[in-house]
Amino acid sequence: MTRKYWGRPCSATGCHKQTIGHSKHCQTHRSVDRRWGHPLQAPMTKGELTRLSKHVTRLINSRPNSADLWCKLREALKQLKREARAVVAEIKPGFPVFDKEAGPNLIILQTLVDAEPDKVIAAMIAIGYVAGIDRHRFKNDDAYFMAAGRRLYLLSRAHFEGHINPATGKRHFVCKEPNSKNVLAVGRKMMAAFGAFGLRLALIEERDERHADDVRKAPLMALSSP
Repeated sequence: MTRKYWGRPCSATGCHKQTIGHSKHCQTHRSVDRRWGHPLQAPMTKGELTRLSKHVTRLINSRPNSADLWCKLREALKQLKREARAVVAEIKPGFPVFDKEAGPNLIILQTLVDAEPDKVIAAMIAIGYVAGIDRHRFKNDDAYFMAAGRRLYLLSRAHFEGHINPATGKRHFVCKEPNSKNVLAVGRKMMAAFGAFGLRLALIEERDERHADDVRKAPLMALSSP
């Protein structure tokens, strides 16, 4: 029996590699699609997220009501944790987990065990913020949610397993690869809670920059007017 899809060109734009198995993509783009939600999606790196998180933290702290904002954001995170705990509590020990909601909520609970709450909040807001300032940063909605879910997953040591490197004798930690569907569901939950805040923050910053630019141009406009 012939394999119908083997030997076809990858469907990703600009790629001429051969597809693998029954996938429409080559090995590289298939892997990117599973990890980041789109075969051509640029990954949300740790460095980029750290820079954006610091920026949105400064933006929030610059608001007159920053203390109240942080209080409400922390409460939103606590609510997510309460909802996740309620779902996970219904899982019976020793039985397979069939509930599609259990996996994502387990990831949220495991992450919040040792991840700093404010760091989690800033990271999720940062992803919403970058979607607001750069409309082309994410190829589609799945890429947006996958970035949030995967970066949240990587914030916790609970998802890393250690092993001893025989050459150096030092312990190295490797991230356990999560289920893509669970990561996507986690991203949807997190961005439903914090994504709109990040988008709003981007709009406010754009408005403030436009106002500051008008103030700078005011003397020139007054000089050029008759």
